[in-house]
Amino acid sequence: MDIGSVYRPEVFSIAAGASLAEAALRMQEHHVASLVILDGEEGLAGIITERDLARAAAQGREPISATVDELMVRDPVTISPSAGLREAAAEMLSLDVRHLPVVLGRDVLGMLSMRDLMQALVEHEEL
Repeated sequence: MDIGSVYRPEVFSIAAGASLAEAALRMQEHHVASLVILDGEEGLAGIITERDLARAAAQGREPISATVDELMVRDPVTISPSAGLREAAAEMLSLDVRHLPVVLGRDVLGMLSMRDLMQALVEHEEL
């Protein structure tokens, strides 16, 4: 089974110059734990996750004045929609990440989360 049938096809993004407070609000509004940062010409520029927001809070950063581009992971590792579930899980484990943008060429198709992988495992009992 490949991740093409598992990942979430919605792409929630935020501008690099947005505040961390805006990022947290957007994540809450859409019930997601990560947002992508898109560059019009280049495609995917970065990703920010709730783990990044927690790290910022622990560092004492001000959520209103600190910006996404200060914390985002630039040029994140991505995965193809044709990748297998096992490959995706191994990649997440080796990188210690919970989210992988699903990309085809320069197009961000969606997001694969560790939760999506777990749901596939429970429903299909395979990886």
